[in-house]
Amino acid sequence: MKLPAFIKPRQYEKFILLLVCILGTLALRGARLPSRVKIPIFAYHNICGASGQNTSLTITSLKFMEDMMAIKKAGYTTIFFRDLIGFCCGQTELPAKPALVTLDDGYESSYIYAYPILKQLGLKATVFIIGASVGRQTDAISGQAIIPHFSFAQAREMVDAGVMDIQLHTYALHTPQDNMLSIRSRFASSREYEDFLIQDCLKLRREIQTQTGLSASTLAYPFGFYNQAAERAMRQAGVLCTVSSRSGINFLRRDPESLFGLKRIFPGSVPLAKILRRVSA
Repeated sequence: MKLPAFIKPRQYEKFILLLVCILGTLALRGARLPSRVKIPIFAYHNICGASGQNTSLTITSLKFMEDMMAIKKAGYTTIFFRDLIGFCCGQTELPAKPALVTLDDGYESSYIYAYPILKQLGLKATVFIIGASVGRQTDAISGQAIIPHFSFAQAREMVDAGVMDIQLHTYALHTPQDNMLSIRSRFASSREYEDFLIQDCLKLRREIQTQTGLSASTLAYPFGFYNQAAERAMRQAGVLCTVSSRSGINFLRRDPESLFGLKRIFPGSVPLAKILRRVSA
């Protein structure tokens, strides 16, 4: 198929996805649809054994189990981001009470603890992975010890089970020194800066596609750091949804533009059952 002159090859995938979204939205105009849907996203990072302590970034496997049971008891149906994208593009419907569970960074504890708990309860979650850290116990550059991260073989097992989705947390922009904002000063122009971000994202998208068969199109900004240029770059790299570290609940429309800069709820050491009472109010 010959591409129109105004479409660059690397933009072709994004063009097709956006075209599908636009056509789906137009097809649903005039239909009786909810004006907006309430979407809570519950965010976690690391999980430790039952004898550990609960903090803002690490919780015990017991608390994770209790939190997931609270989601189930409250009547939520967990979904993947592709379900959310399909809804906003007018392609799919959502369950009556949808919610998302996310695990940032791709720690091995997501495989050891979260995966069996979610599988047992019939729930789903999305892991945002750092490409350069997959399968590693040491930093790829400094060689210093880091929290172990799961491998792509473990990722495939979780994906094949239908329990986990694997999405983007940048390939190598997840440190205080190297993140989407801190590297801006290294580039002479905004174009060079955005091109660097695009290539980082495309590298991880290709790896996820090759290793798991998934088309990764949702990115969680490391530390919640981003700017308009970063958001523009992610769109050019084929990202259809971005997730921030802003606290709150999302109210999404049948509009692909509502998928950017989504808010999340970070339970930390607070029992999720307590938070859910406020969310449902």
